[in-house]
Amino acid sequence: MEEFAKRLKREREEHAWSQEQVAEMIGTTAPNVSRWERGKTFPGLHFRQKLCQLFDKSAEALGLMRDDNGGTQPPSFPDHQPPAAPAQVWHMPHSRNLFFTGREDLLLQIRTALTSESQPIALSQPQAISGLGGIGKTQLVIEFAYRYRGMYDVVLWVRADSPDLLVSDFLLAAELLWLPERKEQDQRVVVDAVKRWFNTHDRWLLILDNADRVEDVSGFLPSTDTGHILLTTRAHATGTAAQRIVVEQMPREEGMLFLLRRAKLVQGNAGLEQVTDAMRAQARSIVEEVDGLPLALDQVGAYIEETSCSLSDYLLFYRNGRERLLRLRGREATGHAESVMATWSLSFEKVEQSSPVAAAFLHVCVLLHPDAIPERMIEEGATELGPVLQTVAGNRFILNKAIGELLRYSFIRRDPETRVLTIHRLIQVALREAMERGEYLEWGRRVVKMVNKVFPMVLDSIPWMHYEAYLPHARVCETLVDQIGSPFVEAAQLFTKTGVYLTRRARYAEAGPLLQRALAMFRSMPESNLLEVIECMNYQGWLYQEEGRYEEAEDLYRRSLVSAETVLGAEHSGTVASLHYLSGLYQEQGRYGEARPLMERALAIREVVLGPEHLETADGMSYLAWLSDAEGKYEQAEALYSRVLAIREAALGPENISVAMSLNNLASVYRKREKYEQAATLYRRAIAIYEATLGPEHPYFATGLNNLAKTYQAQEKFEEAESLYRRALAIREAALGREHPETAESYQLRVENRLFSDSANVG
Repeated sequence: MEEFAKRLKREREEHAWSQEQVAEMIGTTAPNVSRWERGKTFPGLHFRQKLCQLFDKSAEALGLMRDDNGGTQPPSFPDHQPPAAPAQVWHMPHSRNLFFTGREDLLLQIRTALTSESQPIALSQPQAISGLGGIGKTQLVIEFAYRYRGMYDVVLWVRADSPDLLVSDFLLAAELLWLPERKEQDQRVVVDAVKRWFNTHDRWLLILDNADRVEDVSGFLPSTDTGHILLTTRAHATGTAAQRIVVEQMPREEGMLFLLRRAKLVQGNAGLEQVTDAMRAQARSIVEEVDGLPLALDQVGAYIEETSCSLSDYLLFYRNGRERLLRLRGREATGHAESVMATWSLSFEKVEQSSPVAAAFLHVCVLLHPDAIPERMIEEGATELGPVLQTVAGNRFILNKAIGELLRYSFIRRDPETRVLTIHRLIQVALREAMERGEYLEWGRRVVKMVNKVFPMVLDSIPWMHYEAYLPHARVCETLVDQIGSPFVEAAQLFTKTGVYLTRRARYAEAGPLLQRALAMFRSMPESNLLEVIECMNYQGWLYQEEGRYEEAEDLYRRSLVSAETVLGAEHSGTVASLHYLSGLYQEQGRYGEARPLMERALAIREVVLGPEHLETADGMSYLAWLSDAEGKYEQAEALYSRVLAIREAALGPENISVAMSLNNLASVYRKREKYEQAATLYRRAIAIYEATLGPEHPYFATGLNNLAKTYQAQEKFEEAESLYRRALAIREAALGREHPETAESYQLRVENRLFSDSANVG
């Protein structure tokens, strides 16, 4: 027994196998192997045969020449005759993860894909378990193998990190299967023999781990459907080699439970209902911080277990130094020896080597909001992103190639229909940490310039969803500008445009600080032109006006007007704009006598400088008509609106959004003058243009519906009015939110219509 113990240990160490690996390869347990090596017990006949097959040694060479009573016995098979192929092989170099949690839907999806008779095409192909590094692909297939090992006689684990490892593990498979060709010097002969074995046997499972280059693996795959093949890969595209099953972040509840189990804060099958509300809340916060990445949660749990720190303390540590914590790996890693940062660092290097454009593209993505990155934003703003990415501008082919390279490592995800990208938050953390400070600041400046270029000034003709697509990235740029430190013109311009948009959406608390920052930045930079300063003052004044802070608004408007007149001149467009803002404030306050001379002066300047038929002159007429309407001077308003409509139709065509606004304004005057049929006709035309140009979900379309409903209400067509009011309210609630003033107006109009209807019915 002592001789056998020495030889067993020597053979195992020469093969560089652990006791756990030997145990799994012959179907026993690691404690059994440990007892054999310490001479405490002696293997039975079954395991003696297994050990001879595993090490390709005779019983005599392994010191197994004894009987169960301690005496000697002949070998279990003659030395000159090789043993028969084993009935069962279990080559699984990983222990089962005792902390494995959830993923039931994915396990069911894998089993269904491998065994469902309704999917014959899928059955003939490997199943590629695809996803980001650290997302839990390997742990998933380990759990599958252990859970369903009863379905298979042979389970083989092959490392597919490189062609060399593939060959090495196929040579080991030939040994485990006891193939006659296992001693061949030509490795290709041995590999082909293993493939032939798969083709002529059934009830086997072949797992190829880390098959990131699917093209390297394809030559090793059996061409049969008698068994099952699983690959784990970071590759997004697997071509015809395999069907893809995508592994995403852990759902929040699963992630919370996994974290608490890994940290040993809950035991056995205990669930979340058995922990305190405070612990659940803290676990939820950690899961959200690491965006449900299993490897990160495993690291967190290991750290908490080993240091006995609380969840709340870990949250504090993480928020103050997440990069340092993401580099740590617990002493007892559960199946993944590398930390989050180490897992991705090599892939970053590979991307940089293979595609500078893809690497640059990734630098941009890590500085944007991680969710819903529009491809068109980078494509249209590429000229601001440095020399490497300038090639992407207007070139969809180069863009697709760069995205494809990042998809290879699952660094990003792509929705091909919407052309929107997403990136995991921890990848952003990891790559930011990898950047030198100077490099980070340079990319930050480029990203701000890109977002500024694509974020448009608020115009009636641009749907609001266009702004919403860019808004999260504009808000991220606020932090980038803080980190850059020194102001620059593009940052101030972006803050201005974002502030104007938020003001238009009645999000005043968010708009105010942005417009204040923009104004301060413009004033601090010598390269800023005065017109931008004046415009920003007017936008800030408009925000005050919308908030009802009329004195502050008037002060800004007056100061901007004085600056414009003094520096730009009395006839400059900036002066005209300041006149309009100030007169608009007076009109809103009912100070018509003060508003009219300012509007008339602005219109006179435009008629002289631009001509009486110019579109900007028509804008000035529209403002004056609006004032006349407010004063009750309907004939004057009608004449001015009619003239504006004629100018816009001639210059822009009959289907333009500005024409629709003129139709709407003129119809409103008709309605007030009780010309209901004329008003309804113009409203319908305006509504049709809004729908065709802006879509049926735009707030302007809702405004047109409301105006037509008012006309029906005045005609006592209450049912027709109710239908339009209901539709307009739904649009405004969806587009603007329930708290927006225009939504409140729609609600009030519906209430009034019902009251009028009830009153008419009673009468």
